[in-house]
Amino acid sequence: MDMKNTVPTGLSQIDALLGGGLPKGSLTIVASRTGIGKSAFVQGMARTALFTGFRVGVFSPEMLKRDVEIRHVAALARIGCETIWHPDRQFEEERNRSREAKRRLAGAGWSCRDGSMSITDIQDAARQESGERGLDLIVVDCLLQVELPGGKFAWKKEKEPIVKALKGLAAALNAAVVLTSQLDTRTLEDRPGHQPVLDDLSEFGGAAEIADVVVFLHRPDVYAEMEPGYRTPDVVPCEAIVARNLHGGCGTVDLDFYGPFVEFTECPCRAPAASGTAFAEARTA
Repeated sequence: MDMKNTVPTGLSQIDALLGGGLPKGSLTIVASRTGIGKSAFVQGMARTALFTGFRVGVFSPEMLKRDVEIRHVAALARIGCETIWHPDRQFEEERNRSREAKRRLAGAGWSCRDGSMSITDIQDAARQESGERGLDLIVVDCLLQVELPGGKFAWKKEKEPIVKALKGLAAALNAAVVLTSQLDTRTLEDRPGHQPVLDDLSEFGGAAEIADVVVFLHRPDVYAEMEPGYRTPDVVPCEAIVARNLHGGCGTVDLDFYGPFVEFTECPCRAPAASGTAFAEARTA
């Protein structure tokens, strides 16, 4: 795929599976159970795009803009989020790095809208922003918190029109749209191995069939945390499972999740595990 038509994720093995990065004009769903790091994963994509010259718009109906910014600053300054939250605990050198990270973030043109919002609010704001400065990547975090037009609450099965509208928005603005979605925790806990599959998105109607790309995140340590006495280490393994990809092949990429900086990094010693041929889909448990 032409690099001009993709937005890099910052994770080269995932970019390779996707044909260069997130495809413009397409919808990518990133889904997992709660507590895995969906927001950190997509905000890492947004940060990479922002600092490689792409124009990014973030819509965060779930997390406050202040909290999103703190995560970016932690990753950029290499200072733990807990330390960022408490400036009085920072050494002078850390305060300087934190200020520099905030300056870089503002200078790169980072913007984030938070608070309650409907799909119409997102469409209108994205079109306005695209008209003013152009948009290459739109991040919506997360589906459960996006309301129907007029601010009407929607149950999970009623979310399908929102997914369709975001795919239409991607095509209309020729931007890559990334949407996070939370999966049912009990379903995954009862499944051997706990890995998510495309059928898990059926609770949101035809979301899996609407999306061009579906990426699941899976961290075995989350289930180990249920054991008495278990302490989560700073760095834990994570699988990014590309389960649907209309632009190339599917497969699993091994990542590390670094808790203090709330960020995902690659494991360079491990190549992605292929899952079938191009256009393959993992539909069953």
